[in-house]
Formats: sequence, C-alpha cells, structure tokens
Amino acid sequence: MAKQETMAFNTTAALSIPVRQFDKCIQFYNGLLGMTVYAQTEDKTFAALRAGEIDIWLIAENSFDQKFRVGNDSGPVFAVNDLKKVVDSLGSQGIRPVGGVVVWPGDSRHVSFRDPDGNLFTMFERANK
Repeated sequence: MAKQETMAFNTTAALSIPVRQFDKCIQFYNGLLGMTVYAQTEDKTFAALRAGEIDIWLIAENSFDQKFRVGNDSGPVFAVNDLKKVVDSLGSQGIRPVGGVVVWPGDSRHVSFRDPDGNLFTMFERANK
C-alpha cells in the first residue's frame, strides 16, 4: 500500500465569514472590534481585515459565483487577555453574549457572540499558568 501524503501547512492564513449586511459587518468588525481593513472590493463583495496574526475575510453571500450560508455556528475565536473587560465593553455597546461564560478543563474560558448577520464568534481567555 502506498504511503498517503498528508497536507502540510505551518499556520492558518485566514478565516472567511459569509455576510449579507456588508456595511454593517465592516462597521462591526472594524469599528467595534478594532480590526484593520486592508483590502476591499468596490462592489462590496469582499473585505480583508487583520486580527492580530490572522486575516478575517468578509465575503458577501452571493459573491464569486458561489452561495455562502450566512449565520454560521462555526466562527472565529479571538484570544483576549481580559475576558471580563471585553464582555463588559461589548455589552456597553449593546452586543450581548449568546450564553454565559464557558469554563474549559484547565480553567480557560470563553464567551460566544453573534455579528450583525448572526455569525458566531468567540472571545477566549487562556487560564493563568
């Protein structure tokens, strides 16, 4: 039997998020979450934002001759240093968590939210070692 080749990569380059309300989502990820928009198409079908070491691609649901599903329950997870501060800050701007704080084995914690199109995103704080 021949040895199966494995896919080799050294890092995740980007996460794509399908959106319907393009302008609202740009405002949300750029204005509220502070991600830098470094590329955007004139027809508002695609925007690339930088979140630390990874890119977030906002892709309009009917762009590039594809049909993307808006409102996914699988989305980006952003590492934060102070989860309570982030949750309080988002809450002061009317952005409420989907549920409460989830504590993982080892005491890492996360809270999930939804963007203007209903896509899930999560804020994650590693346990103090």
